[in-house]
Amino acid sequence: MKKIRFDDCICKIQLIDHDRIKDSLLDYIKNDSHIESIDRDGYFNDKVSKCDFNLCRDFNRSWVKKLIPNLNISLKEMFSSMAYTGYSLMDLWYHQYKEGDTYGWHHHGTQYAGIYYLEFSKKCGRTQMCSPYSFKKQKIEVQEGDVVIFPSHLIHRALPNGKERKTVISFNVNLATSPLKLDLIR
Repeated sequence: MKKIRFDDCICKIQLIDHDRIKDSLLDYIKNDSHIESIDRDGYFNDKVSKCDFNLCRDFNRSWVKKLIPNLNISLKEMFSSMAYTGYSLMDLWYHQYKEGDTYGWHHHGTQYAGIYYLEFSKKCGRTQMCSPYSFKKQKIEVQEGDVVIFPSHLIHRALPNGKERKTVISFNVNLATSPLKLDLIR
């Protein structure tokens, strides 16, 4: 078998009005009555202090309604920069990490996956990607407020978190329409 290298991309953008909506999103999460955590020993050794993954398709949650307008602006800009004319947001959930929390290597089953770094400092655990071509690992450099999208087949993980709490909102996206006519580009 021969692997053929092919360019692909990971996109990053600052969420519009992150500073304006951050505190209210964190308040919604703080007061979330649906308390769920992940604590798996063994192969994955995943530990996430608080999440709502089991509700990922419920778009009527208060924090989701607050985030969607801003997230859609960012997603539209990122996908149009890659010649895609539309998308469907499939799933949306938060993970809140405390000191030592981590999430092991995994991938998603949609076309794109994404992460919004709602609460994030330099002392927080980074996201690490693994190239399926070379198995080279790379940390994604982000700052609070960034939204990152990537092809969901890319294997990735959340490295162990530092002393400061980290809150991310993860999501899955499928492309909804045909790409632009590529023969018109360049």
